[in-house]
Amino acid sequence: MNGQVQILLGIIVILMVFVEIGEFVLVGRGAAATWLAENSASAISFSTAFPLAAIDFMVGGSHVLIQNGQPVEIDPPTSKRHPRTAVGTDAEGFLYLVVVDGRSYQSIGMSLSELQEYLVGLGIKNAINLDGGGSSTIVVQNTVQNFPSEGGIERAVAAVVEITRSRETCLHPFIRC
Repeated sequence: MNGQVQILLGIIVILMVFVEIGEFVLVGRGAAATWLAENSASAISFSTAFPLAAIDFMVGGSHVLIQNGQPVEIDPPTSKRHPRTAVGTDAEGFLYLVVVDGRSYQSIGMSLSELQEYLVGLGIKNAINLDGGGSSTIVVQNTVQNFPSEGGIERAVAAVVEITRSRETCLHPFIRC
């Protein structure tokens, strides 16, 4: 990867980066940023239980909530309610993006188990919990549709799931259009 890596207030900022096919960008905040800063002098390796060549799109989350129609045990179990963001598909492959508001006068949020139960009720067959808290925001045509927990306004985040119309040309060589 060509570019620069800077540490700024505990956050790793990557500037002017062109990502080649087969390369990855790791983004960390808080403790994850500290770990990356301490370990980025040498190569970081990883392994997967599946072939990466078979993957068209990948997004990270904190917990698998539903797999093959079955709720997955949440470890560690928690009853804390927070804003949540989840993505899942039903039996026909229809994609669901679910955002739960919380920490406000409008909503107290959901625990992971409550979110899991809600998704099962929608008929979701596979789902993961994405980042939550203040980053739980859904925007449609440049307008925030929910009430984010940090004063009702969206905030900067490290990653997004974006759904757009197909384009004639791709902005990134690793994304298929």
